[in-house]
Amino acid sequence: MSELASELQVQLSTMTGVIDQLAKRLVRRRAHPNDRRSLQVDLTAKGKKLYHLAHDAFLLHLKRLFHDRTAADRQKILLFLDDLMKAIHDWREYGKTNS
Repeated sequence: MSELASELQVQLSTMTGVIDQLAKRLVRRRAHPNDRRSLQVDLTAKGKKLYHLAHDAFLLHLKRLFHDRTAADRQKILLFLDDLMKAIHDWREYGKTNS
């Protein structure tokens, strides 16, 4: 879970609390095959179903957003989003090196 907490940039105690709540229905913990001190977290069948429903709803929302735009406008949006993702990545890396 420490890897997950690190990736999401939250405290391990926060991640543990979130997983505790999700473990009631949406995720399950299991022993790490190579490290007895670690746990792996997997989605349950219900968790996978919820993930796919949310993902499909998100894609439908994006489809509506792009539907009436020209190809040039869609390309501009995608380039902007790419720039935004790079800026967020750089900001996160800056935070790691200056903490």
